[in-house]
Amino acid sequence: MHKTLAMLLALAAAGCGGDDGSGTGEAGSADGSTGGSGSTTATTTASTSASTTASTSASTTASTTEASSSSSTASTTVGTDSTSDTATDSTGNAGNCGALTCSASEYCDWIANSCGAAEFDEPTCTPVPDGCPGVDEDPVCGCDGVVYTGECAAALLGVDVDAAGGCEAPQGLQPCGYKFCDPATSYCNWSVSDVLPSPDGYACVPLPGSCGDVADCACLAGEPCADFGCEALPGGLLQVTCPGG
Repeated sequence: MHKTLAMLLALAAAGCGGDDGSGTGEAGSADGSTGGSGSTTATTTASTSASTTASTSASTTASTTEASSSSSTASTTVGTDSTSDTATDSTGNAGNCGALTCSASEYCDWIANSCGAAEFDEPTCTPVPDGCPGVDEDPVCGCDGVVYTGECAAALLGVDVDAAGGCEAPQGLQPCGYKFCDPATSYCNWSVSDVLPSPDGYACVPLPGSCGDVADCACLAGEPCADFGCEALPGGLLQVTCPGG
């Protein structure tokens, strides 16, 4: 009887252990199921986040690059236009060329050399020279009031000459139209034009040997046009005027 009771107790204990194992197994299954769901959710979330981040990053990068490119293009275009306008207006005559607008490679050349002061004078856009043949030219007065080493030197910087003068004469020289002469060695020859707007001519002509140390109109006798008109300008420079014709 005691033996039978012991067996029954053993069987009962075994049955309970099976239920615990089954329960444990179900719990383990539930835990496993729950773990699997968590893993799937984490993977999906990570994938979605990575995809969204990559898409957003690519879109932002493309948008930023396009905006940057557009900005650079606009800036370059504006800079080019600005540069182009500045070059066009940078003539030695401050943009004053009558109704004409000269390009950056031209300068305003007034036919009668009045710099636009004379009503009959006509402007023309003349190409700026590539260079000048020499440096030993006669100084001239430019339309901008500056003295240049010669007509070519003035034109090289886009400036026309001013027949009315107005520039401060270099040391030891005196005005002869838009030129400057040394009264100790030359006289001013003024050739008047009778065809407008053709310019008057000016030249520094060497004094003849007969003038000696003191030059006057009498010593110029025999010089072209001297008998027609000769006068001593303030400062001592002799001027001979040749009429047009």
